Amino acid sequence: MLKKGRILTTDGKIPRHVAILHCVGSRDKDTHGYCSRTCCMTALKYANMVKTALPETQVYDLYTDQRAFGKGCEEFYAMTSRKSIMFLAFDKEDKPVVKKAPPGDDCDMLVEMNEILSGEAIEVPADLVILMVGTEAHPDAKDISHYVGISMCGNDFFIEKHPKLDPVATTTEGVYIAGTCQGPKDIPDAISQARAAAARILAVISQGDVEVEVTTATVDEDLCCGCQFCINVCPYGAVSFDVEKGVSVVNEVLCKGCGTCGSTCPSGAIRSRHFTDRQILSQIEGLMAMEG
Repeated sequence: MLKKGRILTTDGKIPRHVAILHCVGSRDKDTHGYCSRTCCMTALKYANMVKTALPETQVYDLYTDQRAFGKGCEEFYAMTSRKSIMFLAFDKEDKPVVKKAPPGDDCDMLVEMNEILSGEAIEVPADLVILMVGTEAHPDAKDISHYVGISMCGNDFFIEKHPKLDPVATTTEGVYIAGTCQGPKDIPDAISQARAAAARILAVISQGDVEVEVTTATVDEDLCCGCQFCINVCPYGAVSFDVEKGVSVVNEVLCKGCGTCGSTCPSGAIRSRHFTDRQILSQIEGLMAMEG
């Protein structure tokens, strides 16, 4: 910990050996398979901070891969590697193990690892171990996803409309995402994405009128049996139930024409505009006539 400008252990001692351990909870099939992206650069910053505050302290950087992806990051890694910081590589399938040092050792802990560059099993002394813990989605992400009607990936991050062409929009019109709710990213990327989302919102507001989806679902009241299955499956909350009529009603402003309600309806009462069976069959007949 950092106390009044000094780096101290929990016992209040100045650490003589500091070990920084990468990929704790990242790139691991038992926890999170993805890379948390910012950890490598943060580890280098910590290493420089320790060496600046405590020049006599030995710093060990235990890594699987050094991923210096951003602007100036590779140069920062090269600068750090020229300092008296020891970089030790391990296989992500063979993780280091932190143990308490035996009595009489000049350190509090020992980090046992198989160093792949030298091919030797070594013990790294440590008075302070810094864990580069992986980034994960917030626990309430699923609740937010349900409230606003947006999709999530298998790692519980929100999914953008298109990863390249529309990275800040979602499939729900008017809902935009920015920052680590979409996935692990550093501060500059999060700020850029936030500025892009704000620009998109201002562009919509400046129009005055907002275009809505024309391919929406419609309910045939004569066929609707009032089972309300469509209400339960609609990801956009666009379907409600009219108690007086005993039928489902579609809010065309909220509807995105995904077709989920129509495929669920047991009585076939819900159809998508411009995608009726008759229209689709006519398109098929037209294509077959062109081929002939």
